[in-house]
Amino acid sequence: MAMKKCKECGEQISSKAEKCPKCGHPNEAQSSLSAVISLIVVGGLLWFFFGGGLEKQVIIIGHPL
Repeated sequence: MAMKKCKECGEQISSKAEKCPKCGHPNEAQSSLSAVISLIVVGGLLWFFFGGGLEKQVIIIGHPL
């Protein structure tokens, strides 16, 4: 577990912590990772519903083999 300084108060905190236990300042590394994961999930869902993912499934299910 890597330790780093809180940008707000200077306390040593875990890089995996959501926020500083001393001052409550959010950990930017944790926040940015959550934002990237959220964007990937939302992008995937938008592609699935609006980019052809759902239409391809309907064709496969509706078409007898």
